[in-house]
This record gives sequence, structure tokens and C-alpha cells, in this order.
Amino acid sequence: MNKLSLSIISVLMSLSAHATFYAGLNLGAGSVEIEHQLNFPLEDEDQTYTRYTNGYTGVHGQIFLGYEHQFTSSFGGALEIGVGQYFGKSEYSIRDWYFEENAYNRESLKHSVNAFVLPSFMYNDYLTLFAGPGVSSAQFTTNSLNTAANIGVSGSYERWLSGLAGKVGANVRLTEQ
Repeated sequence: MNKLSLSIISVLMSLSAHATFYAGLNLGAGSVEIEHQLNFPLEDEDQTYTRYTNGYTGVHGQIFLGYEHQFTSSFGGALEIGVGQYFGKSEYSIRDWYFEENAYNRESLKHSVNAFVLPSFMYNDYLTLFAGPGVSSAQFTTNSLNTAANIGVSGSYERWLSGLAGKVGANVRLTEQ
């Protein structure tokens, strides 16, 4: 371990009188919208193109681990990291895209990693409300066939997409703290 990691761990442990580690499982729904533009032929200056938007809604699961510190009797904050899995995909085809060839594509989000800073408000001993910013990165995959008459863009690829994220929710405790 480097010195920075040891410093962070020692600071977190010194706050342990009003702090706790937690873990959990999140289940939710997500919606994805994708904008496309297909051009043909790729080498010509005067290209034919089509634009379309495609989307899908699916479910996702997330396992998370957090460190929460209670600053006052009502206010606290947490650092939370998580990994997720997305279920759902988009499948579509464009009929007669090139002569009598159909274009076909299947797209989906697969895995994600994220980190959040979550200020919290303890409403009572059983309910805590939280909201905060974070960063998230998700793996996007696409499998395509005949997307430009098989010239250069058919096939499969995976990319990691990263961006800012927000998390809002409530923690419900079954027993008093």
C-alpha cells in the first residue's frame, strides 16, 4: 500500500465512533436511448444516409459497499462504490437498406462501476434520506450485420462509456441503531 492509502484508512478509522461500513444490493430499472446515423457508400462525397433513434428499457442489479459517517444526530455522509450488471437489449433491423439487404443490430449495456459521495439526513432512527453526485462507467456492446452493405462497419465492438451520475434514495432500517 502506498502512503496515501494508509492515510485515508487511518483518517476513516479515527472517525469510527460515529461511522459504519455497509453493503447492499440494489435492483432497479433503466432506460437507454441511442441515436444513429448510417451512411452509404462510405467513400463517396454524395452519401445516402438514414437517421433513427432506438431505445430500450431493462432491469439492472448493483452490489455496493459504503462507508458512512454521522456528523450530527441528523446529518451525515457516505462514500459508496459499486458494481452493476444490466439486463435487457435492443434489437432492430432496417429493411432494404442496401438493395435487398437488411441491416441488423443488437445493442446493450453490460457491466458498470461507480462511486458516489452521498450527504444524508436521518429523519428518524429507521429512515435516512440521501442524495449526491458521483461518476459512473458502463460497458456498451453492439453486434451488427450489413450496417453499410458490409463495407467497413459491420461486426461487434465494446466500449466503456463514462460520465457524471446522481443517486437519490432512502435507507430503511429494520432495527433501531
